[in-house]
Amino acid sequence: MPVSKSRKGGRSTKKQYSFVKFEFEGFNDPFELPSFEQMPIGIIEAMEKGNISKIVGWLDSAGVDKSTLDDFRELSQEEVMPFTEAWGNGQPVGLGNSES
Repeated sequence: MPVSKSRKGGRSTKKQYSFVKFEFEGFNDPFELPSFEQMPIGIIEAMEKGNISKIVGWLDSAGVDKSTLDDFRELSQEEVMPFTEAWGNGQPVGLGNSES
């Protein structure tokens, strides 16, 4: 059986995320977030576990502005599913300013 070689982890370049824009009831301004389809597996796992700080950290590193992050933190538990549905149906608006 072949022995697995150690690999140097991490991306060789910064990830650029495509952003989508969508409205969500109860908020004055539309949200602009990275495309739901480009969400890293680790962030999907964090969503399933309810690890909000990891999700917010990813959104921040993807270039989401502070006021949008603050609005995201304001969501109630009952709003999360409809919000993620609206996010998944968002309209493309271009690339964000990724830092990770």
